[in-house]
Amino acid sequence: MPHSHTPSGTAAAPPKLGPARTERLRLAALPSAPGTARRFTTDLLNAWNLRALAADCGLVVSELVTNSVNHTGRPAPTDYADLYDHTPATIALQLSYTGAILLVEVWDHSEERPVRRHPGAAEESGRGLLLVEALTTAWGHCPAEQGGKVTWACWNTAS
Repeated sequence: MPHSHTPSGTAAAPPKLGPARTERLRLAALPSAPGTARRFTTDLLNAWNLRALAADCGLVVSELVTNSVNHTGRPAPTDYADLYDHTPATIALQLSYTGAILLVEVWDHSEERPVRRHPGAAEESGRGLLLVEALTTAWGHCPAEQGGKVTWACWNTAS
């Protein structure tokens, strides 16, 4: 499927959707969140009969949630007392599907904008948003009404 993108890192609201199937997941901003979000996404897309998008969408969700954990999370608690004293931040994942558009939205409390980097060949990180751009029809971010931001990605599924 050809991809047409909003300019990388554009501060833009996600596309307006009509009636859509929607599922949400709230996650603690911990290192386990990206894997949990990815499994939730692939299971949901399989249930929605969108198997062809499950792997790419799962990877994109994993990247967006990883960014949220990195920018809003705290180090993983080492024991119960640490968890009790330092409740992790919350991340919210929402997937919506209209039959023509699949939209993924990740909310976190940070207002820091996502920035696409251009890592060197030897760098071990910094490729997440490059992957998001390569695998989606469009992506962007916008301030959230309740504070923080929403980073979103979508796929045009109409053939």
